[in-house]
Amino acid sequence: MPVCVGVNQVTLLGRAGNDAEMRGTEAYPVVQFSMATHINYQKGEEMLQNTVWHRISVFRPGLRESVYQNLKKGQRVLVQGRLGYYEKRNPEDDTIIHRTASIVANDVVLFA
Repeated sequence: MPVCVGVNQVTLLGRAGNDAEMRGTEAYPVVQFSMATHINYQKGEEMLQNTVWHRISVFRPGLRESVYQNLKKGQRVLVQGRLGYYEKRNPEDDTIIHRTASIVANDVVLFA
């Protein structure tokens, strides 16, 4: 059977919604931050802007620590990565409590 190649690639340019936060465990640390991007559109004669919020997760050692130490709220940032989906489950019966989407960053560029 032939192997099908897929693409899961995301590039975002926007502003950090908060300072980077260290989360996870000591064994599996992750840095997370929110990021805003904007979509401009026209309604009649008026130009409008819609803000879209994204959750960014940085697992990669080195990059994770750099983002944690340097990213500040409001800073312009470029993120390249992939879209990931995660489920939080009830430990009692293993049912899904909720699902979230996150951009798993492969690279983060901070602008002054």
